[in-house]
Amino acid sequence: MSCADAGDRGFEPQELATIEAIGKTASSLSFISSSFIILCYAAFPDLRKFAFKLVFFLSISDMMSSIPGFLPMNGQCPVCLAQAWLYSIFANSSVFWTACITHCLWRALVHHDVDVARFERYYHLVSWVVPLFFAVLPQLDGAYGPAGAWCWIVRSKDHWRYIQFFIPLWLIFAFNLTLYVKLILRLRAVWGTGGGSEV
Repeated sequence: MSCADAGDRGFEPQELATIEAIGKTASSLSFISSSFIILCYAAFPDLRKFAFKLVFFLSISDMMSSIPGFLPMNGQCPVCLAQAWLYSIFANSSVFWTACITHCLWRALVHHDVDVARFERYYHLVSWVVPLFFAVLPQLDGAYGPAGAWCWIVRSKDHWRYIQFFIPLWLIFAFNLTLYVKLILRLRAVWGTGGGSEV
């Protein structure tokens, strides 16, 4: 496995240093916040309900997607390749977990599904395996390498950015928004008729 040619990263050294400092700060906050949620889930048995379990898995993805921000942004393999893979898998995984949480809420509150836990294996398949599949595709095309201030998909092959991340992101955003709007309308209708106990 190798990284694509570094080429021009598009930033002056001072600009790269500033971006790296901001990135490390953001990664630190993300890592600390995600770790706090994970520790709370582990420490308090009362939180170990299925809905919180999904938030736990989302937090794992978020924590893992913060790790590449701690890696040096010098564009050198194999660190660059590791950074690109970690971003590719776990940023996508976090997005897919939000769709799973939305689906779980939809099934439980609108369809009164008392066994949403039966979807857990499908949630894992969607949120771990699909991002891994999307991460493999650019690697097969040699598309990983320096991408400005960090390593991801190089600019010369940025169609992979859309295939791997931006198109799934916007589709899931539309999915989440649609279900949340329907969920809110459903809850308002139930509460408006005095049937709040039915939800």
